[in-house]
Amino acid sequence: MISLSTSRTNGKNPFTGMAASFLQDPGLPFARVLDAEAIQRVFQEEDGLFGQEDIFSTQLVLWAFLAQTLRDGKGVACAAAVADIATYLLQTGQQPPSGDTGDYCRARAKLKLTALQRLVREVAGSLEDQAAAAWLWKGLHAKLVDGFTFTMPDTPEMVRRELWVTLLAYNLIRKVMATAAVVHDKQPRQLGFTRACQSLLAAWMLLATGACRQASALYRTLLAQIAANEVANRPGRIEPRVLKRRRDCYPYMQRPRAQLQAELGKT
Repeated sequence: MISLSTSRTNGKNPFTGMAASFLQDPGLPFARVLDAEAIQRVFQEEDGLFGQEDIFSTQLVLWAFLAQTLRDGKGVACAAAVADIATYLLQTGQQPPSGDTGDYCRARAKLKLTALQRLVREVAGSLEDQAAAAWLWKGLHAKLVDGFTFTMPDTPEMVRRELWVTLLAYNLIRKVMATAAVVHDKQPRQLGFTRACQSLLAAWMLLATGACRQASALYRTLLAQIAANEVANRPGRIEPRVLKRRRDCYPYMQRPRAQLQAELGKT
């Protein structure tokens, strides 16, 4: 049986809250896959730390950006991310930002791409190294492709950042699922990804701020929920590649929004 420790670093590392969002408890399996020290080390080595004395610091912007990529609907908007940051700062006794999204968007564009790429690869490599032999398919490291979509930002640079942050969030969710599999004696591929995202996001703020007094119980509950959601075995499933609802009949955005706005202002 896996024991869950409740020890904490008391916020000494600025990335502690971000790492804690993904069940970064010392007593859990895979706790060292990507901890606060590793995130800080990578950004320091890539000269990617910024705003350490400001509201929109590297750690807080990355934390909010990860939550954006895991959500859907209105939750992916920058306004929702700024609201998350405001709630986080209030919960930790700090001054929240205004509702303006401009500063957050500019800070998001400062996230060092090379640091994000390194974090994605470190998570993937560490998970693979620690995977149980019984999880392999006939002893082989099978390569699978899982498709996903996201609405692309206005510039080529932000598209790359959003893609790598999405991949980082995806790998961190897989890390949580692997943890649930170990604790509840299941195969990770048996567990549903969407439910894992939903369960984690439901406790996102409590885990990040350390506001939950029963963190160990919350961890156990989350892992149990994730482990209980097994995907169905549907061999031969075929689905038509069609849209249920028609899209709006507008042309695609092929130039930056600011440029299009400037042209509209001239008419």
